Amino acid sequence: MKIPAEIESNLYIIVVLVIVMCILGVAYKLKRKYYQSGGNCSCDAMVVRPRAYEHLAQSVSSASSSVSASVSQSQSQSQSQSQSQPQPQPQPQSTITLFYSMSCHWCKKFLPEWARIKTTLSDGSIPVSTQEYICGDNPAICTANRVRGVPTIIFTKSDMVTKINFPDNQERNYDNVMQFIKQNM
Repeated sequence: MKIPAEIESNLYIIVVLVIVMCILGVAYKLKRKYYQSGGNCSCDAMVVRPRAYEHLAQSVSSASSSVSASVSQSQSQSQSQSQSQPQPQPQPQSTITLFYSMSCHWCKKFLPEWARIKTTLSDGSIPVSTQEYICGDNPAICTANRVRGVPTIIFTKSDMVTKINFPDNQERNYDNVMQFIKQNM
């Protein structure tokens, strides 16, 4: 069965339009899903670096830990030599860390809440210190902490090993972050 030439050209146009409509429909659904999530997904996704660069982040973190271990060891030796009674070592403190980007809308929206959190934690009633890193300025730190998007909040327990990420499905605000800190202490 032969299709007339004028219908055949119209058929190609219809097929192209259907494909374009499918692509637009998928884009619309993704956009709607993003905005319904309240922006709690990663709006400024980090560049996934090839595995070839992972050794750099690991070597930086291992080098810094070995340097800090040798410094603390030499300090403890000098203290033990200068004093006969051992001084109590301060307990390591839990830390809440914010990874963000200044080009991210959701990060800019969260920064006033973060300032409020830092003020609350600075009074010492809750033994948690705060840290923050701009991922564009500190890509090795963000990669070492497996930050895939921003804003990312990570709670590090006082054992300095256990790291807990703030849930992506929760809104980042003062009350939720403070509750997250208290639950994970």
